[in-house]
Amino acid sequence: MDAASLAEAFQVFARASDELTQAYSGLQGQVSVLTERLDLLLAALPAGVVVLDQQGKVEQVNRAAQDMLGDVTNVDWQGFAAGAFVATDTPGEWALAGKTEDARISISATAQTMTGGRIVLLHDEQKERIDRQQKDHPRPDHHRLAATISTPRTLSV
Repeated sequence: MDAASLAEAFQVFARASDELTQAYSGLQGQVSVLTERLDLLLAALPAGVVVLDQQGKVEQVNRAAQDMLGDVTNVDWQGFAAGAFVATDTPGEWALAGKTEDARISISATAQTMTGGRIVLLHDEQKERIDRQQKDHPRPDHHRLAATISTPRTLSV
């Protein structure tokens, strides 16, 4: 192989390397955007989301799960769940051990993902019931009621 052939082969290799670098940069940008969107989605969800790794350790939790469970990152989920949840009289609902509020949690989990992890969804059924009741029977708007009472026209009646 002569010098010209080597130079041409090197140029082809350099172009291919540049194309791969640009493609990799583009993929990194897409991953960054998707990660940001996922973080926003997790933060917005009212239900607790717990992401488990292949060994069953907590890899990530959203704000709702953290509010329910505290900081459980890097904790073995099976061991934690066995001590954290107490069965209630309602099938499929669990109380949080040691908590005084009336939280009733339903727990569902995905099958193992391609990476071997799982996602656990914690839904506060008691909070959902209260929210539904408040929508069905809204309280009067105290500010509007106070304004109505304090207007001179109402006082003269």
